[in-house]
Amino acid sequence: MCTATWWSDSARYELFFSRDERKDRSPGIEPKLHSKEGVKYICPRDPDGGGTWILVNEYGLTVSLLNQYPESPAPMKQPRISRGRLVELLASCRDIDSVTRKVELIDLAHYEGFLLMVIEPGNEGCLYRWDTHSLSIDAQAKASLPVTSSSFMSDEVIEARRKLFADMVAGNEDPSSEKLREFHHYSMPEAASHSVFMQRDDSETVSLCQIEVGPEAILMSYQPKQLGEKRFGQAVTVRLTPHACLV
Repeated sequence: MCTATWWSDSARYELFFSRDERKDRSPGIEPKLHSKEGVKYICPRDPDGGGTWILVNEYGLTVSLLNQYPESPAPMKQPRISRGRLVELLASCRDIDSVTRKVELIDLAHYEGFLLMVIEPGNEGCLYRWDTHSLSIDAQAKASLPVTSSSFMSDEVIEARRKLFADMVAGNEDPSSEKLREFHHYSMPEAASHSVFMQRDDSETVSLCQIEVGPEAILMSYQPKQLGEKRFGQAVTVRLTPHACLV
């Protein structure tokens, strides 16, 4: 129940991530600086499940997670582990290769279905899809833009968002930051459940994260949905100094 897009070049990228959640869940906690195994990173927090749905570290590596809804899920091993905790397990990884090595060692049977998305400078990004039976890896994530999921009418909603994205970017391989922001703010009153800025009786888009990675700085801006309104509120921005390898 989320949507992600980004543009990139050889040294930098900018990513947008809309988080959709049930209305009975607690609001996310705004991003702060953290450290794991000596690696600094920025992330917001999920106070209910623990962990986070998105982070960026000093190596310019962004790790984010979208829920997946397989038709015939396998029985889960106990104890059940929140998918948000998986994201933070990867906070100290330096690059996509190290993420792959780590994910392949984790017993994923303790997690519900997910799509893990990992982005780094100068790379097409990588998707790790866990359907509760097997793990598949797609090393060309950018070809799948927009990366999106929905618990409601999944195929139809995903197709509607991809068509909207194709119409808005009009074949531009790397759409502008302004176009991506416009896409994530887009709402169709006649089809609110299919919108990127979505609204249903039980769920809604609750926040927008924008991550900017470059040699000069790493920034995460977090905008929660304005309570009672169809717009995002004031942004909270956290800055991180890039590791020397990015400069």
